Amino acid sequence: MRKRREMVLPILLLGLAPLGACEQVDGDGTPIDPGAVEGILEILPREVTLTAIGDTARLNPALKTTSGHRVEPDGAVEWSVTNPQVATVNSDGLVSAKGTGQTTIRGKVGQQVDSVIVVVTQKPSRVDASPETSTLTALGSTTQLEAQVFDANGTPIPGASVSWYSTDPTVAEVNNAGRVTARGAGEAKIVASAAGASADTVAVRVKPQLVRIEITLPSTIMRVGEVIQLNAVGRDANGAPLSIDDVKWTSLNPDIATVNSMGSVTARAIGTALITAVAACCSSDTASIVVDPAPDQGSKRNEPRDFVKITERSFSDLIEDGWTYRNGSGSLSAMFSIVDDRTAPVSASKVGRITIPAGFTARGSSSQMADIGRRGWSASDVYVSFWIKFSDNWQGHGSGTNKIFYLTDNSSGGEGDPIFFRAHGTGSNRLHFDVNLQNPDTDIRNYEWDDDDNQVKPSFGQAELVRGRWHHIEVLIRGNTPGRTNGEVHAWVDGNKILQFVGQEILSPGSDGTFDNLRWHPIWGGQHTTNATETMYQSIDHIYLSGRQ
Repeated sequence: MRKRREMVLPILLLGLAPLGACEQVDGDGTPIDPGAVEGILEILPREVTLTAIGDTARLNPALKTTSGHRVEPDGAVEWSVTNPQVATVNSDGLVSAKGTGQTTIRGKVGQQVDSVIVVVTQKPSRVDASPETSTLTALGSTTQLEAQVFDANGTPIPGASVSWYSTDPTVAEVNNAGRVTARGAGEAKIVASAAGASADTVAVRVKPQLVRIEITLPSTIMRVGEVIQLNAVGRDANGAPLSIDDVKWTSLNPDIATVNSMGSVTARAIGTALITAVAACCSSDTASIVVDPAPDQGSKRNEPRDFVKITERSFSDLIEDGWTYRNGSGSLSAMFSIVDDRTAPVSASKVGRITIPAGFTARGSSSQMADIGRRGWSASDVYVSFWIKFSDNWQGHGSGTNKIFYLTDNSSGGEGDPIFFRAHGTGSNRLHFDVNLQNPDTDIRNYEWDDDDNQVKPSFGQAELVRGRWHHIEVLIRGNTPGRTNGEVHAWVDGNKILQFVGQEILSPGSDGTFDNLRWHPIWGGQHTTNATETMYQSIDHIYLSGRQ
């Protein structure tokens, strides 16, 4: 019996699509052979950059085919993010920016995983400056402006750099930190900007307001009959000067000094007058004016009638009537000058001045400041007249010696045993005029307690040289007969006799009995180191010298 052979037909199941399954297409709509899908997940774009908090971007996941086509995965994508403070992602692959920084977003389909980088920055879009307006009422006053930079979605950008500038720095200046300083009346725009963003401005108005009035005057000391002009200056809260109108002037002591509606003051009598200036805007101010007697205008009230003028100097020029400098070449000390001083009592406005600069150190020969002399004459008896003023801040030398003039006889080349005139006093203490011998066994002084030679010094009391005021000094010296003690010294300050000393050997034994040299030779101190704390001066007006043989 013959057997039947069975044939088995193989069935290819692999790759057969189920009956009724949908046909897959790629992005172009081209049908994709299901058997060609590799199953590799790819998420596009590979990197996402967002420039504002709240910005979004959608991720596109797909499976790659062997031919390079992309096919949407059949199942849902599982999304995750490494740093949700930077960005988040929802189930549809929509990424949202939450904060600046960088994070990684991963997508998973089955066993396939892919990831992309997300970078979040904040790009400046606009600047808001505050306040919108600001008003400054005093020059030099300041205000602090603030500025905030925002991205395109209105989220502030922390630490964003802001640049500041003023449209008119003559009105208002601004520094890199946004601090504004008032410089002049008016209005300026302060601009705040950031790179790539729209700028913002603050309107700054500078309107200085008067808060007080201040009187300015050329001098606080007047002479009877003198006229000076006062001025009223307005001040804001920081003291900056401002113009002011409608000032009312009043003298509280019209018997001493009167003032007209324009602030012109006339000295009427000796004393002190208070002048007030009042304005409706603000508080008043008061100036105190001291009226001194009218100067002698060159009179030599205590000059003996038989004396003959030897020289006179008004300081109208550097070299006058034979006056020279110590070395005779006309070299000029840097401390000496001829200046204008409208309060000068005799020589119009020109006076000689010795200026000691702040920091000047005085000790020994370094104390000498100038030596301006008149030589080439001869007289046994001399009369000297001059006016002197020490600055308001004059600092008396620590030794108490503030020398002014030297008078020498003809021994030792005209440098023998000089007599010197000085203002005695230290620091800010009172200054008193006296006359001394340079190298004697005894001193000539108007101090009753100074008893170096065991004799009582005849004195008429001390006369203070008030700082900042002119004083008239007169000195009469009668030289002694050589070898005898019959010399005399007399001195007056402002016409009042302060010293009379007789029975003194004044001229040196080697002298022929005459004087021959008068020197304005100011010396600040001696063997005692003192430093000048401020710049100060000594002024001399109208030197007059007479004598007789």
